Amino acid sequence: MGSEMCIRDRSNGVYFSGRLIDLEQVATNLAMFAAEYEISSVLITADENSTHNTLMNVMNNIKQYDDYPISLISK
Repeated sequence: MGSEMCIRDRSNGVYFSGRLIDLEQVATNLAMFAAEYEISSVLITADENSTHNTLMNVMNNIKQYDDYPISLISK
């Protein structure tokens, strides 16, 4: 099962499972999700107004937790 993380709008808010989370909470939220579900990959949707820096920080936080494949998707 893939989990989806979204980076939305100019405020660069990070959303996981529909909830706004702090960037520092990415690994914690993945751990809680992984306790309930099997994670095979992480999907990231980045808003066109989000910054590259935020995207890279999210990806680095995911990789620090586990080496899941990460896919960038568009809507």
